[in-house]
Amino acid sequence: MPAYARRTFSRGCRLALIGALAGAGFLATAGAAQAQTAPTIVGSLANFDVVNETEGEKEGFEIQLEGLEPQDIARVFGQAGATCYIRYCIGTITAYGTPGVAPFGVFVRWTANYDPAAQKFVTPPSAPGNGHGTPSRVGNAQPLPVTGESCWSIGAGAAYAESGCEHFGVSTTAGRFPNAAKTVTYRWLVPDPASPGTLVTPPADVVPPVAISHPIVQGDVLAGAPDVQVVAAAAPPVAPAHRYGKAQWVKVYKTELGRDADLDELVGGHPNDVVPNAENQLGQTETEWKLLQLDVKNPDKGGSRLVGHGTPGGGKHAVLRRYEFYKYAGAVVAPGGTSGGGKNGGPVLSTDDQEASLVCIRAIPGDLTSECVAPGPGEVGDFIGAQMAAQNLGDRVTPLINWPAPASMPYGSALSDAQLNAIASANGSPVAGSYAYTPPAGALLQVGTHTMQVVFTPFDSATFGTQSMTMSITIDPAPLTITAGSGAKVYGAPFTAAAFTASGLIAGDTVNSVTLTTAGAAASSGAGSYDIVPSAALGSGLGNYSISYANGTLTVAPASLSVVADAKTKEAGAVDPALTFAADGFVVGDTAAILTGGLARAAGEAPGSYAINQGTLSAGGNYTIAFTGSTLTITAPPPPPPLPSTISIAPIAPQTNIDGDEVELHVVLVKSGASALSRKARGPEADELAGHDERGTFAISGLNGLRIDKDGVIEGHIRAGVTSDTLFHVTVSYTLNGATATQQIEWTVKPAPSKRGKG
Repeated sequence: MPAYARRTFSRGCRLALIGALAGAGFLATAGAAQAQTAPTIVGSLANFDVVNETEGEKEGFEIQLEGLEPQDIARVFGQAGATCYIRYCIGTITAYGTPGVAPFGVFVRWTANYDPAAQKFVTPPSAPGNGHGTPSRVGNAQPLPVTGESCWSIGAGAAYAESGCEHFGVSTTAGRFPNAAKTVTYRWLVPDPASPGTLVTPPADVVPPVAISHPIVQGDVLAGAPDVQVVAAAAPPVAPAHRYGKAQWVKVYKTELGRDADLDELVGGHPNDVVPNAENQLGQTETEWKLLQLDVKNPDKGGSRLVGHGTPGGGKHAVLRRYEFYKYAGAVVAPGGTSGGGKNGGPVLSTDDQEASLVCIRAIPGDLTSECVAPGPGEVGDFIGAQMAAQNLGDRVTPLINWPAPASMPYGSALSDAQLNAIASANGSPVAGSYAYTPPAGALLQVGTHTMQVVFTPFDSATFGTQSMTMSITIDPAPLTITAGSGAKVYGAPFTAAAFTASGLIAGDTVNSVTLTTAGAAASSGAGSYDIVPSAALGSGLGNYSISYANGTLTVAPASLSVVADAKTKEAGAVDPALTFAADGFVVGDTAAILTGGLARAAGEAPGSYAINQGTLSAGGNYTIAFTGSTLTITAPPPPPPLPSTISIAPIAPQTNIDGDEVELHVVLVKSGASALSRKARGPEADELAGHDERGTFAISGLNGLRIDKDGVIEGHIRAGVTSDTLFHVTVSYTLNGATATQQIEWTVKPAPSKRGKG
């Protein structure tokens, strides 16, 4: 019988199952002769190795069990207490359909966890396998330690991590619907590229449905002498038209226990080491060698099957067997020859059939039609694999366990009697005993669907056997609110948000960091309010929460700008000087160019002090002005200097003119002791004579038609309009710095001669 079967399906994916049977009293096969595309499933549902011969790493595995309910799953392999034996630890159980109405059943899934931060699947830290899923065997140079029950951490040891294989197993009961169609389908699970974090099945089923075999069952007791029978059937031909299957050598070891066998004990590497083999010397070699080769004309005879019998006594309760398979390496009968592999052999129909050796030691020496009972020289090839079988006898009753499916719980709720409430019974009556739950009461489970296990140990172990069962429970995420802390800064300063609070953490979970972003972080961000937005929290245990984020607020205050007004002065009546200031405190490259408006002063023109204030001066919203005022001082003008006492207008001789005459007369200013100077001759001397740099002002009155310019020149046409000689008194004045000098002129005007008409 082949130790593994392989099916190729679409996209080049392959899965190989290598079984470690744990006893339904037979080694399960897929039935009679089949088409070449339908593989033989070697081993049982309870214990088997799976080899990843597909392209790429696989993140999970699924067994679909049609016709069963969750309570019909008595055990799921992968974990004992807190110890994980495979990458995915223990599988989860999910029901589908309506119980009793086809199609219905359960999915048992072993899956990696999805890390949303890293966007990849990872296995639990406590699980073996270096944190990743099952590696592909394609191009894998790691030796393959597959014997049917070795692909787990204890069985394969250090070689497990990169072996490219896994070990799975599910124990079942008949359930409430024993007549329902019961099939098993196995599938690898791969990431769904369209939905990160979701695992889906490959494009096609990996293995077609096969019949369920129950791993440990009650045996029949006949006339007080139980007959323990285990049948190993040979492999069918590779095609239905062929008569013979592939030949393999098989060796069988047997032992008996004074108690019921436990399924865990049948997995390779179990510390109890009760499965008989050549090394542990626990039992006897029940079958030294047998050549198995199916003859479709004799499927129940000769080399087509191996039947083991046992009749335990002396209080024995179980029989255990280990079947070791080896390749047949002997000669093959050429096409057209006769079969020597069993009784009633016939012609070879195809070279795809491998016939028995002609060299092997026959049951009847010299009779080539009798069975091969020992290999000839060179006929035993490589070790292929091993399968274990166990059968508990019917002298103890195995209780049934009723475990109501628990309702989902929020993360942070401890397991209690509300969930751990299994009840064992037999024949409708409770059975007293102890219940060991994994995880135990008080445990806090991570978010997701978990498989819980109960092991029932009866107090009356002579009457009742132990029983176990698994149940799934869903842990819902707990709410967690992360709030960004509010912060403040001054315009021109940078800001790095770091403060946050987390509300709702449970059981030592932590938020170590949160990404905090704000549009106001830059030094150049203007004064005002900005949201501080939290996201992407990192820490421990955060996958157990439904996280909501609340914004904080960043308040950017205006910077302070110092403005100091400059003091100013002017004389009363003069134009105000420009009001200036000094400004200090500009940041991020700002300059005085951002200033608008200007300073102002208190109103008034009388001599005195007037406050200079900020007026309309503004630096915009990013600054507040710290203003220091000053004063504008208005002073009175200085008094005019007195007219020098030595200045006078020289006497002017009396003047006589005819009315209408044009006249020109120079007025002379006289300084005592100095030569007389005409104001007409302006220059440094005249300024010195005046005693300062300012010129005085001349004025004339008393006679129409006369005027005096700034240089003291009297000119014009006399307009007296007299009819007889008339004396006028003409006054000339000179005013300088508020002082006035005068001189009077006696001016006689004669009438203008009359005009005679022309004759």
